[in-house]
Amino acid sequence: MVGAGPGKEVIAEHRLPQSARCFVRAGVVARQISFAGVEHRAFAEATGVEDSEQVISKQLALDRSEADLAAAARNANEIQQTRRFAVVGGHRRALAFTHAPLETGGVVGSAVDITDNLQADAKLQQHVDAHADTLDRLATAVAIFDKDTKLVFYNRAYAKLWGLPETWLDTHPGDSEILDRLREGRKLPEQRDYQSWKRQRLSLYSQSADFLSEELWHLPSGKTLRVVPQPHPFGGLTFLYEDVTERIALESSYNTLIKVQSATLNTLQEGVAVFGPDGRLKLYNAAFARIWELTPKDLAGEPHVRLIAAASAEKFGASQVWESLIQAIVSGSGSARPLGEMERNDRTILALSLSPLPDGAILATFIDVTDRFRIEHALHERNAALEAADRLKSDFIKHVSYELRTPAQHDHGLCRNAR
Repeated sequence: MVGAGPGKEVIAEHRLPQSARCFVRAGVVARQISFAGVEHRAFAEATGVEDSEQVISKQLALDRSEADLAAAARNANEIQQTRRFAVVGGHRRALAFTHAPLETGGVVGSAVDITDNLQADAKLQQHVDAHADTLDRLATAVAIFDKDTKLVFYNRAYAKLWGLPETWLDTHPGDSEILDRLREGRKLPEQRDYQSWKRQRLSLYSQSADFLSEELWHLPSGKTLRVVPQPHPFGGLTFLYEDVTERIALESSYNTLIKVQSATLNTLQEGVAVFGPDGRLKLYNAAFARIWELTPKDLAGEPHVRLIAAASAEKFGASQVWESLIQAIVSGSGSARPLGEMERNDRTILALSLSPLPDGAILATFIDVTDRFRIEHALHERNAALEAADRLKSDFIKHVSYELRTPAQHDHGLCRNAR
């Protein structure tokens, strides 16, 4: 009744004689039956004999319960199926027995070697258990619903997130039941029309899209969840609930910091530009665009410093300062230093200084020092005029003093001679 190899089916017929005795012991009904014929050579090979005649003569069987199974099939007049382990060819094999009653009064039985199937099922179960254990260790809440919207798996993070008792979740409630219970506890996002929202969510189970759009849930508790639905290979949906409250708060703080930084830079009169290690413009203020008369189109898309230098040369003439800036960015200068002053063809004078930043970028500062130079020049001219006037005054006093001193000395000499 069993094949010699995996998946091989063997058939033997059990015929119940009319005089078969029936006895009951410990609630188990058994019949004395005998083999009337063996229709498959594999059964003989499996029992370790040469031919089917020896099987009949010796009344061999692969399992002790075969007679009971055949009797049960004949007595109930319906097919009986069961699994047993038997030693075949010196190896322990798993067999699937099937016994079906015949109209002639006999029972036909078959056995299939399902050892490989059971081993495959065991390995698959190991993978399933390992997968479930991995999901259970995740901080992200995971819930799997079948095609009938029944909960078939959840991890500890899911139960903790929603505060649902595991004893209730183990009863495999439907997604609709869970949503209603969460709404009663005010744990779902506030909805203007809850029933319409729930129907829309449950409609995801009937969608055939491979990718379902994710959404953010802002809960009354202040938490923000990222909800990601995914189709399950066996039907149904897998829902991932990720708590992104801290990330949203961090992004908000970062965006606020950037806005404050930009507003602060825009209040400066100095032109400020930050160039990354790749030479591209990462940040600038309004004064920088005003000083170099650059349009938003010129500054869009993080232009390279060479493009900005070329645009500047077209409007105000070439300058060695830009080349110095390019060399400083390429070399990754690690110290703050001034790069000197430049006079454009519009007689504007700019002072450029560089400062390295911790991320490898370069902060370039452009200061309009035209007024300072003009004031210094005026002061130099005034100082020179004052110095010239002072020299003229000194020369005049010296000359007058000399002229006054000479006649006095002459009169004094005459007086001495008269004496």
